[in-house]
Amino acid sequence: MARKQNEFTIVVDTETSGLTHDPRARLLELAFVVINDQHEFVDAAQMFVNPSVWTPNWGAAFKIHGYNPAYIQEHGKTEADAFKLLSEYEEKYNQPRWTSFNKRFDLEMLSRIDFTPRSEAECIMSLSAAAMKLNKRAVAMQAAINTLLPDFCYDVKKAHKAGYDAFAAASLYTHIQKKHLA
Repeated sequence: MARKQNEFTIVVDTETSGLTHDPRARLLELAFVVINDQHEFVDAAQMFVNPSVWTPNWGAAFKIHGYNPAYIQEHGKTEADAFKLLSEYEEKYNQPRWTSFNKRFDLEMLSRIDFTPRSEAECIMSLSAAAMKLNKRAVAMQAAINTLLPDFCYDVKKAHKAGYDAFAAASLYTHIQKKHLA
């Protein structure tokens, strides 16, 4: 049975070798969670990516996520492998909506390996702000989760690990969809 277009949403998170203002910054870790229209988690994937180039200031990013070049070189796949994985999920789930907590940053990082989703959902940070009636610039992920998901355990010590952050963002996304936008 063929899946309907946009029946699924993929919530993605990335960890990188630098920040978006540095055009040399690249993916180091990629993770995503697939959610169906009934707000159920149906699939997930995670991959370390050995970037084509390391930024001279990778140490600043290291302080955020803790991944150094030796670790990534040992565990990482190629950028072509990351593109292939993303493309496979784009096809498997028939052009799903793609989003993330910080969509501008994460989708920019995906574009640096030449992947552009065919369909996008609203940024989770923006949805959080709308649900909390706050200015989106004032919303931090921890504040959003504490406000919208009082029973949700978000361990800050695990933050900035793409798999964990993708799951947390997907949980927040489904909560907002079910409770605040229904």
